[in-house]
Amino acid sequence: MPFFGGIFLEDELKTSSRMFEFIYKMFSEGKVSIPKNGISTLPKHLAGQLKNTEIILNTSVKEVKSDTILLENNKTIKTDYTIIATEASDLISNLKSQKTSWHSCDNLYFLTAEKKVGANFIGLLPQKDALINNIVFIDERKARQEGRYLLSVTVIKKHNLNQEELIKRIKKELKSYVGIQELEFLTHFYILKALPIVQPVEYDIMPSETLLKNGIFLAGDQMLNASVNAAMLSGERAAMGIIELENLNH
Repeated sequence: MPFFGGIFLEDELKTSSRMFEFIYKMFSEGKVSIPKNGISTLPKHLAGQLKNTEIILNTSVKEVKSDTILLENNKTIKTDYTIIATEASDLISNLKSQKTSWHSCDNLYFLTAEKKVGANFIGLLPQKDALINNIVFIDERKARQEGRYLLSVTVIKKHNLNQEELIKRIKKELKSYVGIQELEFLTHFYILKALPIVQPVEYDIMPSETLLKNGIFLAGDQMLNASVNAAMLSGERAAMGIIELENLNH
């Protein structure tokens, strides 16, 4: 048994290593970008291509069954198929014990005229006593017109600081480690579910593997790897799974 367990662990490590190499390959060969009007541009663009679709927003779902979606207001929506593109454990009764674990982070934004990291680079802080994990200078048009840059700072370490204490600590670290003297704080976000903890990580999935049970398919980056690419790819695979099932039934 330890022999087979060792092989399984080795396969997981090989898969994780391949994904690590793939991600850094894409960073080095391609361009990482943010849509001009924010990341919400992506779903808005996708929604804009739909011609025969009703989109219902701000509506909480209580439970998903094979042919029914039960809403929090106890109304029901009859379905042929459902794709759950989020954590499914709270929506399906027999998955309550299979919750996804998540990485959390603080994301702070500043304005500064002191650009210490070149364009298209992510600055990593390796110091053990630093809260900051990485910084990114964003060449935002309005800030550039004022002769300044938008600075994004990410903290992934756990801490017990309130917002005022955290801002003070981050400013001190930016001054000590990066050499930025003048900073104007803009805003702070605490993201509870920043990235799913996925083991092992995968790049792709077969359409049939997205089927959870009769009529219910799963999608989302938590199924493959923590990225927008994985979220979109898994959604495509779930749609292909429905098409394949429809073809079999007819």
